Amino acid sequence: MAAGDCVTAKVMQALNSVRAVAVNGAAYDERTRLTDAGFTSMEMVKVMLAVETAFDIMIPPQDITPGNFATGAAIAAMARKLVPVT
Repeated sequence: MAAGDCVTAKVMQALNSVRAVAVNGAAYDERTRLTDAGFTSMEMVKVMLAVETAFDIMIPPQDITPGNFATGAAIAAMARKLVPVT
């Protein structure tokens, strides 16, 4: 993760609030495929809601795709497009 990347940090915090470690007990990072980490479909719904809460956004239905939720980095890239620039 790039230093100072608060979007990725917030995404990882949201992911860790749903699943702290991978299914095998190992740590995971923003490049780990979430399916490889063992995230279930129910946990992915929780991830989506946690990301919406963390960034105070609503993810449009067209952005709720497997590609946008494949990794923490993919979620962060999507979030950067949706977060209002201030």
